Amino acid sequence: MNKKLPEKEIRMIILEALVIQTIRGKLGMSRKIVLYKDKSINMHAVQVANLSGYFTDAFDGLDLWDERNEALAKALKDQMKGLASVADVAYAKGEVQKSLNLFMNYLNELAYNDQEKAVSIIEAALCVVIAFYTRKIIDLKYQKGFGTGIIKLISAAVKEDGKRVLGTYEFQYGYKENGVIIWVNVDSVSKNSIILKGLKTGVQTYFRKRSSTSKSGMSKWCEPICTDVE
Repeated sequence: MNKKLPEKEIRMIILEALVIQTIRGKLGMSRKIVLYKDKSINMHAVQVANLSGYFTDAFDGLDLWDERNEALAKALKDQMKGLASVADVAYAKGEVQKSLNLFMNYLNELAYNDQEKAVSIIEAALCVVIAFYTRKIIDLKYQKGFGTGIIKLISAAVKEDGKRVLGTYEFQYGYKENGVIIWVNVDSVSKNSIILKGLKTGVQTYFRKRSSTSKSGMSKWCEPICTDVE
């Protein structure tokens, strides 16, 4: 006998499914200046050798990074001889850090574009793996209504420059005939949800939406979602 999951458990499953893990990297440099310098040099050497094959599209700043590594190494040697000050070393380290920061942008772009190999890419570069968890924005979702043949559709709110703005929402529902979805138009509305009534029950029903604003114009239809309407 099938047992229906409680509403709370269903919501938790949905929330967990909406969490996206993105693998990224960070430098993980030592606070000890000599170890910092050694790691930067080793990281540069890994990029030049490219034994992993991950860095064929090379980091543009390799030559400058090498020059800055050499300048830091020289400043440390000169400091031991009394020929360079703490400020001189700090300046040289700051220049290396500029290259490292740019390198991390390059490395994280590689990782982002190949999340399956992201951990290997980051570790091969002698960097530290970290993970970010973000909420996925659902373009369109549904809620089954009370009574038969009723569905509530909820669209993601339209935004411009990261801020919610007024817009128009168009929804459609449809049924497959010979493998093709035949869409039925629904009246446009000024809010991002609509309740549909009188839908067929016991068959797969498809839904999609698009939205428009005075600034951005009309969007494309979103990817269809579907469910059996009760």
